Amino acid sequence: SLGSTVRNLIEQGLGTTLILKEGLQLLSPVITVYNGSKLAQLALNIAGRLAGAVDKKIEILIPAHTEDEFETLRSEILADVANDPGMPAGMQLNFRHIGTNVIPALLTLLSYEYRGPLVFPIDTLNTEPQSVQSLIDYIDNPVLLVQSQSSPEA
Repeated sequence: SLGSTVRNLIEQGLGTTLILKEGLQLLSPVITVYNGSKLAQLALNIAGRLAGAVDKKIEILIPAHTEDEFETLRSEILADVANDPGMPAGMQLNFRHIGTNVIPALLTLLSYEYRGPLVFPIDTLNTEPQSVQSLIDYIDNPVLLVQSQSSPEA
């Protein structure tokens, strides 16, 4: 089943994996979650390349405790994108402060607002594999799981 496949992918930590349910296509915008970690930076990079193939729109969801923390991360993203020669020109970035309870926020936003692919930096958000599996089971969006290349035990 899709659930057991997702659980195995998460537990094995096999890098970046696209999960696309049968009959779905890539729509806009590409969505990613950014918290300033190395995997979140990688997810943003991947989201940029994916959005470049669709329509150059990225919705960046920022889990932050305060508005100041949100603005700091937003500024960091703008600087990173400006200095990334691989980022397609003309990229439209939209930022959204989602608070720190990431999975419930994603469930709401992906169920009602966004239909594009989610580029999800899984092991930087302190989420349990079961929560990620439930999210993927519940939403219809394609999901690109971004994980470190090493196994969780390493």
